[in-house]
Amino acid sequence: MDPVHLFKLGFDRLSWLSTRQSAIAGNVANANSPGYAAREIEPFDQEMKRFHLRLTATQPRHMDIRGAEVAQGIAKEADPWAVSASGNSVSLEQEMLKQVNVAADQSLATATVRSFHKMMLLAART
Repeated sequence: MDPVHLFKLGFDRLSWLSTRQSAIAGNVANANSPGYAAREIEPFDQEMKRFHLRLTATQPRHMDIRGAEVAQGIAKEADPWAVSASGNSVSLEQEMLKQVNVAADQSLATATVRSFHKMMLLAART
């Protein structure tokens, strides 16, 4: 069995979220710049592929994870945001939605790493 580096994965996720937050801040800062193209970073899924991790059902009653992947693919195809008249592709509404998602993901990732840490401390005590 290969080791799973939970702390490294958690910290990589937090680092990725920080980078994404910087990209969003840059987009918001340049929202009024004519011809500015909104920037986005690669999805964290690429980071997960580096670790060769994938969800696996170990029991027959586990949820089917393939349906979730298909649903995410469909959601990614739809892009209702348009380019403004000045040629600027930054939508403040979209950037604010992204920022809310980043903040929620940061809270979740921090809580997850904290839980891993508590589990390690508990295991070390026993």
